[in-house]
Amino acid sequence: MSACRCATGQGACGANQACVDVLSNAANCGACGTACPAGGACANGVCSCPTGQTACAGKCVDLTSDEKNCGACGTTCSGTTSCLYSACIDPTSLSCAGTKANNSCTQDASISLGKYWVNNNEWGAASGSGTQCVWSNCQTGDLVGWGTSFDWTGTPNAVKTYASLVFGWQWGWKVQNTGLPLQLSSTKAINCGWDFTVTQTGTITIDVSYDMFAHAISNPGATDNPTDEIMVWLYRANGAGPIGATAATVTIDGTSWELHKGTNNSWNVYSYVRTTNAQTSVLNMMDFMADLVTRGWMTKDKYLSSIQTGTEVFTGNGQLQTNGFYCRIQ
Repeated sequence: MSACRCATGQGACGANQACVDVLSNAANCGACGTACPAGGACANGVCSCPTGQTACAGKCVDLTSDEKNCGACGTTCSGTTSCLYSACIDPTSLSCAGTKANNSCTQDASISLGKYWVNNNEWGAASGSGTQCVWSNCQTGDLVGWGTSFDWTGTPNAVKTYASLVFGWQWGWKVQNTGLPLQLSSTKAINCGWDFTVTQTGTITIDVSYDMFAHAISNPGATDNPTDEIMVWLYRANGAGPIGATAATVTIDGTSWELHKGTNNSWNVYSYVRTTNAQTSVLNMMDFMADLVTRGWMTKDKYLSSIQTGTEVFTGNGQLQTNGFYCRIQ
């Protein structure tokens, strides 16, 4: 007795029993009637979502940004919150509540905080003596909190340490896929918000600053020195000063800055020093890059590879507490 049948790898599906390829048909994947989630694909009889997406309620979604599936299927953002980096947060918020954790006083200790990491950097400690500790407080999406305490003596005008939060390159890549490096010719913004508190015992000489690096190559490694270092000082105490003389006074993002130009004998150093101290700030870091390109001091074919935030300590006993920080490439 003979009968019709579908070819190998096909199934007779639907009311009309049509032969379909169940190895690749998204409406009949692996078996008749087994539908892949919207946006998904069928390969070898198995449904899958695009890289970086997850199946939720019959469709493929990006858990890092989906307002109804934020961080997990069914988690809905409401009110003033948005889904940013897998968490529902107010995009204007600079507050990340949390308790002190992961405290370490070990030189070069690191603490992972999502796309960032805390670096207990004591690069200039040989010019004095003292101690420095770092810790984390919180992480909500890309909004984080961390802190450092310090107690240093020694050469007054020499930086002892730069405990910092690292975003991107730091003589290699501890965290991958951050969005950096970004070529200076890009039209994208890098919007960074930072709220911090400085406390002290006696007199301290410090600056609280962004420290950024640029390379001439698109993927610098552990042995590739930068060509340029760009600092943005938000706060300084007791006469702390940057490398190089004042070259200009400029206005960027509605704020007045002294622009210093110098070198550390390995690469160029440009420092934007706020003319009045601030402990809360939201800036587009690419605006500083654009200013340097306009001046002809940097070329737009270079790459911004690293954005770090922390405190350069010259001398004194105190603490920097970051209440909240984020950097977003938009």
